Amino acid sequence: MLESSSESDILNVYVKYLKILSIEVDENLKETLNSNIINHYNTSLKRAKELYTKISPHIIFADMSVNLQQKAELLRKIKRKDFEVELVLVGDREQFFDIIKKVDFEINGLLLKPVNKEQLFHLLNNLYKHIYYIYKEKKRKVLAQKIIDAQEDLILVVKKDKVEFANKAFLEFFGVEDVEDFNLLDRSLCEFFIKNKNFFSCSSFHEHNLANELLKLPEEKRVVSMIYTKYFEPRVFMIKVNPLTKDQSILTLTDITKMYLKSREFEKRAFYDELTKIFNRSKFNEMLEYEIERKNRYGYDLSLIIFDIDNFKQINDTYGHLKGDQVLKEVSSIVKNSVRSTDLVARWGGEEFAVLLNSCSLENAVKVAENIRKNIEKFFQLKELPITCSFGVAEFKEYDTKESFIHEADKALYKAKNRGKNRVEAAI
Repeated sequence: MLESSSESDILNVYVKYLKILSIEVDENLKETLNSNIINHYNTSLKRAKELYTKISPHIIFADMSVNLQQKAELLRKIKRKDFEVELVLVGDREQFFDIIKKVDFEINGLLLKPVNKEQLFHLLNNLYKHIYYIYKEKKRKVLAQKIIDAQEDLILVVKKDKVEFANKAFLEFFGVEDVEDFNLLDRSLCEFFIKNKNFFSCSSFHEHNLANELLKLPEEKRVVSMIYTKYFEPRVFMIKVNPLTKDQSILTLTDITKMYLKSREFEKRAFYDELTKIFNRSKFNEMLEYEIERKNRYGYDLSLIIFDIDNFKQINDTYGHLKGDQVLKEVSSIVKNSVRSTDLVARWGGEEFAVLLNSCSLENAVKVAENIRKNIEKFFQLKELPITCSFGVAEFKEYDTKESFIHEADKALYKAKNRGKNRVEAAI
C-alpha cells in the first residue's frame, strides 16, 4: 500500500496505530478494510456518534447512499469539533451531485461505488501521509513550545496590537491560562505599558502596527514598563522586534529591571547632588549645552539664574555644619517649588545654586528670581534664622557661548553682593 521512500518503514509502523471508522459501508468495502486495516471499526448510523467518541478515529468512511441528510449533519458536527479527522464519502455514481449539494464541510476524499481497490489504497496511502505529516508537525510544535516556554523572556507573536501566541513566561506575567484568556481581558498590549517619560508608551493601536511603532525607535529606546500581576510591582523590559509579515511580528521582552535600577542609581550618584537631591554641576552643564542648542535652533528665550546663600560661612560657624546642610536642603526644596517642572535646578557648588529657565525672557527671569528670594527670606524668618540669598540673572544673547552666558549671570551675582546682598541683579 505504501510507496517506497525513506519514511516508508516509519509510516508502516505508524499505520498500525491508525484507527478507521466506517459508517454503513457495503460488504465489499467493509471486507477490504477489515482485511487490510488493523484498527477498523464498522458501525451503524445510530451508533456512529457513540463509537466516534469512544475510539477517536483518524479516518471516517461514510456511505452516503442512504440516510444522506442525517449522515451529512453528523459529519458536519464531527468536523466542526475535530478538524483533523479525515472524511471520505462513498456513494453511487447517480448520487454524486446530491452528495456534493449536501456537503458544506471539508472532505478528504469521495469514492464512487463499486469502490476500486487500487483507488482505495491510493487514497489511503495519501491520507496516511497527510495524517503522519500532521502528527510530525504537532510533535514539532510541541517541542518548539517546550523550548519557548523554557525561556525566561516574554515571547509573543502580535498581529498589529493583538496577541496571537505567547509563551509560558508571558502568560504567567499576566496571570492568565492561555492567549484566549489574555484577549478576554479586552485590553490591547499597549494599554499595559506604564506611561512614563523614561519608557515607550502608547494608546491602543487599533489602526496602527505596534511592531512598526517600536521599529521607528532606536533599539535603546525600545524599553517599556508593565505591572507584574503576581506581585503587583513594576518591571522594565527591553523589546526586540522580529517582523514575520507586514502585520505580524515576534516580540521578545527581556526583563532588565535590575539593570535599569542600577543604571538609575548610578545616574543619581553621577548627576545628582547627594545632599540636596537636585542636579549637580556636571549634569547642569550637560543640560545647559542641550538647551543652548535648542535655543539656537528654535529661537526661544533662555535665561539663567545663579544665586548663593549670603554669609553661609557664618551660619556654619554659628549653628554647625549639620544645620548648614539642613539649610542647603531647605533652600533646594524652596527653589524647586518656586519654578516650573520644565526648569532645571542644580547645586552649582558649595552654597551656590543655578536655575535654567527655558522660554523665559530676562524680564520674567528677574521676576522668578525675586519670587525665589522672597520665598527663601520668608521661610527662614519664620524659623528666626537670618538667611537670605543674592541673585544674578542673565539672558542668552545671539553672540553668547555657554561660558559667556554663565559669566554674565555670575557678574550679576557679584553685583548683587556688592550692592548689599539679599537682592536680584540682572546682566545688561
